[in-house]
Amino acid sequence: MIGVIGKMKKLSFIGGLILLLSGVGSCLKVSAAESAPTQDATFLALGMTNPPAGRFAMFCLSNSTAVHFACSPQAIELAGTNGWRRMSLTGKALGLTRKWIGIPEELKPGEAITFMVPPPVTNGTWRLIFMCQEQKLLIDPVTDVVKHLTDTNAANHQLRQFSGRRYFLRTPDVGS
Repeated sequence: MIGVIGKMKKLSFIGGLILLLSGVGSCLKVSAAESAPTQDATFLALGMTNPPAGRFAMFCLSNSTAVHFACSPQAIELAGTNGWRRMSLTGKALGLTRKWIGIPEELKPGEAITFMVPPPVTNGTWRLIFMCQEQKLLIDPVTDVVKHLTDTNAANHQLRQFSGRRYFLRTPDVGS
C-alpha cells in the first residue's frame, strides 16, 4: 500500500511539473509572438488599362498579415518641382473616389483585391495613400457581448470593430 501511495505522489509530482513547463512554454510563445515585428499589407501598381469608362490605373492590395483589417483611401499625392503635393480624400473630398472601380473596404488574412483609379492628372507622376486599421482581437468577451446587446444598431447590423493597430500604405508611383 505504501508503495502505491509513493508511486501516486511521484506521478502527481511529474504531472504537476509537466503542467508547469507547458504553462511556461506557452507564455514564452505569447511573448515571442508579441515581440515579433508586425507586417503591413502590400500595394502593387499593375499598370494602366482602358476599359469603356476611360483610362484607369490598376492596383492590387493584398493582406499578407495575420489579421482582418479595414482600409480607406486618405490622399492622392502629386509629384511637383518642390516635392509631393497632397490632396486629401477624406471629408468633402471623398467624392473624388466616386469614379474609382472596386475600392476595397476591408480584407481578411490572405485576401487580395484589384481596383482601378482614373489618373488625377493628364501628364505627371502620382501615388495613393491608404489607411489600414486592424481588427482588434477579442480580449473581454463579457464586455463585448454587453456592448453588442446595448448598441441600438446591433439588431440591424453585423457590427465589426476595427480598433487595433493603424498604419498608412503608399502605392508605388504611377506615371500618367
